[in-house]
Amino acid sequence: MEQFKNTIAQLEVGSFTKKNILTASEDNSLKHVHDRMQHLSLSHIPVCCKEGNPVGIIAERDIRAFYLSADFGRLLAKQIMQTKFLIFPATASLFSVARALLESHSSAAIIVSDIHPSLEIFTVADGLKALDQIFQVIS
Repeated sequence: MEQFKNTIAQLEVGSFTKKNILTASEDNSLKHVHDRMQHLSLSHIPVCCKEGNPVGIIAERDIRAFYLSADFGRLLAKQIMQTKFLIFPATASLFSVARALLESHSSAAIIVSDIHPSLEIFTVADGLKALDQIFQVIS
């Protein structure tokens, strides 16, 4: 049992992320961000500055809050993005990231990989899928 615990503890979050996620720019319109997220079936999208560094994250629920607003077409990503977000290396423990999501009441974290040049996303749903995969292996 101890060996199993150690094996599980060594699982890296990068093995369970959505890879090659396109990002939004701070100056993208909210409509553009919404269209991109829908086209790619994303529930979250990182927002990057001109230098390419993540400065925020937008979730579906953030967009829904403004979707029916008369200003929807004029709003920019930087005006609604969450600027407090979790960010981890892809080598971080799956469980440390899941715990951080739980403790911060966040629905997603941005994952930075040394292997993939793009950013990755790890959501609560990804955590549940990872848990399901782990249970399938041990069953």
